[in-house]
Amino acid sequence: MSRILVTGATGFTGSYMVRYLRQLGHEVRILHRSESSWYLLEEVEGLEKFCGDIRDIFALSDATEGVDAVYHCAGLVSYKKEDKNRLHQINAAGTEAVVNACLDRNIPMLHLSSVAAIGKKYTRGEVITEQNKWESRKALSDYAVSKFRAEQEVWRGVAEGLQAVIVNPSIILGACDWEQSSGRLFRSVYKRYPFYTQGITGFVDVRDVVQMAHQLMEEKHFGERFLLSADNLTYQHLFETMAKYLQVPPPRWEAGPKLSGLAWRLNAILRMFGLGNKAITRTTARMANRQTRYDSSKVKSRLGMEFRSLEETIRDSCVCFLATQQDGCHHPLSFEHA
Repeated sequence: MSRILVTGATGFTGSYMVRYLRQLGHEVRILHRSESSWYLLEEVEGLEKFCGDIRDIFALSDATEGVDAVYHCAGLVSYKKEDKNRLHQINAAGTEAVVNACLDRNIPMLHLSSVAAIGKKYTRGEVITEQNKWESRKALSDYAVSKFRAEQEVWRGVAEGLQAVIVNPSIILGACDWEQSSGRLFRSVYKRYPFYTQGITGFVDVRDVVQMAHQLMEEKHFGERFLLSADNLTYQHLFETMAKYLQVPPPRWEAGPKLSGLAWRLNAILRMFGLGNKAITRTTARMANRQTRYDSSKVKSRLGMEFRSLEETIRDSCVCFLATQQDGCHHPLSFEHA
């Protein structure tokens, strides 16, 4: 079995990557910050821990010594204007440092990117694939730009001899910290949030992301990127399915672009007084009404694998959510199909 370094191991996707690799019998080394929360990995044993920042070349040099591969899952997701510099430092500069460390050690790298890095200008009815090219424009979020720049660092590494796989997941669903990531969607529905938006986008099970990403590395599909998205859903259908398994009434009122625009403006005023919701911004309001569809035919054809149905993903996640409401503990998804 291999020894694999996982960055971002205490985060949502990284924690599932760690669990899956340990389940397969691999030795797992993780690079974590001193302030990292261990909530998602509390009961996982047998981990080799290195404390350090991914931008620290000395910490990376120590952490990459003797490993067979690096799975780079570290990253910041934020749509807040004040996080622009942090996004660049963590996503772009951090990836640059990881790429350089892998080049120095001559070890392969998995890069967890995002569909945001594709940066295609959305045309109604168009289906986005790996072949779409980046189109720079003002409407792009700082997060998207940072993920694009991170990918550019990986491609630069590939040009210099790095063996790398890039995966671009859509919105990742699964049992997580319910105050973070897509976990906030489940919590909002559970708390009977009354609105849904007109948007359509892609969603994918976190288990599929880590299993497919690992298989791409095992089969050495280097020098390519793969879009990972199980299906495209309306937010209305997503919330109704969540509500069904959370046993609460679904959102009833449609919040179109005008109402969403009013919401983020009102929220901006409230935040001046220390109130409001940091997650509601002009960017997130616009994204919530955007209709974007993704196609993952390439990875399914290459690996001969199918994605879990989103019904299964949402059902399993809701079971875990309700269990956490009962005892306050983290209940991760099982990799076994029901």
